[in-house]
Amino acid sequence: MPLADRSECILRPRFALCVLLGILFFQNHAESQQITASLGGGVKDPSGAAIPGAKVTVRNTATNYDITLETSSEGAFLAPALQPGGPYEVTVEAAGFKKVHQGGITLQVDQSARLELVMEIGAVAETIEVSGSATLLETVSSSGGQVVVNRSIINLPLNQRNPYMLVMLVPGVNGNIGFQYNNVNFSVNGGRPGSNEILLDGIPSSPPLVNSIQGFAVFPSVEAVLEFKVQSNNYSAEFGRSGGSVVNLIFRSV
Repeated sequence: MPLADRSECILRPRFALCVLLGILFFQNHAESQQITASLGGGVKDPSGAAIPGAKVTVRNTATNYDITLETSSEGAFLAPALQPGGPYEVTVEAAGFKKVHQGGITLQVDQSARLELVMEIGAVAETIEVSGSATLLETVSSSGGQVVVNRSIINLPLNQRNPYMLVMLVPGVNGNIGFQYNNVNFSVNGGRPGSNEILLDGIPSSPPLVNSIQGFAVFPSVEAVLEFKVQSNNYSAEFGRSGGSVVNLIFRSV
């Protein structure tokens, strides 16, 4: 076999391996971005003791999607990877206790919410309805930031209908928001303008320009955006490196 042909045979598998590794790296990087929410909590009796083995059902009333869990020996449960929005409802059942039903739970992007539920002794056929908005505690993450909800995106006036302009609602943000690839430079908490990371459903959308300033590759329409979170400080390493903030935007599912 000629030397050139043998070289081609050697290089071809290496090229295929490099392509495969590149695909896997991009996939893992994209999937690592937290664009969902989670709801966890604890189930206790009136004395404060944990109730293990309780059946917990978390249901999205807007989509009829539900997930069934069982509390651990410490009475804890966790429903991960939930679609932001809702409203969600949580139903807890355990032998010897009245059923507990909590509704009106709204989850936001990248939120790790916690719900504490107390079950009263009684028949399973009896149900305790918890009315009012649920008090959700976020004890898992120390990340600082603010969510700009869909109601603000739809109802507030926007010059050129650019959703990114609403980052100015977040404390500590200042700068200029344009509608061109290299004309979106805003600073968060004194960070350098143009060094912010933009994620659209977990996919990086702020490639660096020639002068190292981050550009905006995609300008989503107002109607397409569900909400976004401006993570201003102490965000997790899963979001990569950023000299400023991370704008974590998610699209509407329908």
